[in-house]
Amino acid sequence: TLHNALRETAAMLLEKHGLLEVKWGDLNRLQRGRVTLPLAGAPDVLRAIYHRRESDGRLQAIAGDSFILLAEWDPSGRLTSKSLHQFGSATLDSTSAHFADQAPLFARHRLKPVWLDEDSIRAHLEEEYWPGRRTSQHTNSAR
Repeated sequence: TLHNALRETAAMLLEKHGLLEVKWGDLNRLQRGRVTLPLAGAPDVLRAIYHRRESDGRLQAIAGDSFILLAEWDPSGRLTSKSLHQFGSATLDSTSAHFADQAPLFARHRLKPVWLDEDSIRAHLEEEYWPGRRTSQHTNSAR
């Protein structure tokens, strides 16, 4: 139970460190040979979100570290891929159609396809350009 886990963790901290308030970096370390460094993070944090508390008590997500990419190869070697960023690909431009287009997928624990070959890319292309010059607009929607 959660109660037992808390009790066991407290006992381990007291036994190993002599106190309950131990810095995470003192417990969580990156060690390679003689190098040992404090390390942030933890396993299984694919949906890292930072928030602020709203006046109604809810937590409002304001930033995050969740870029997720899944790549799969079938037995014949064909690659498929899906990805997601919790907000969208235009995180600083609130006027962009891509400012929050991936947020609903993130909230529903869904991924979007990654187009890997030229035909798929062109089928979903909204705009083609090179730095310094725009060449063509497309009407396709990548959403």
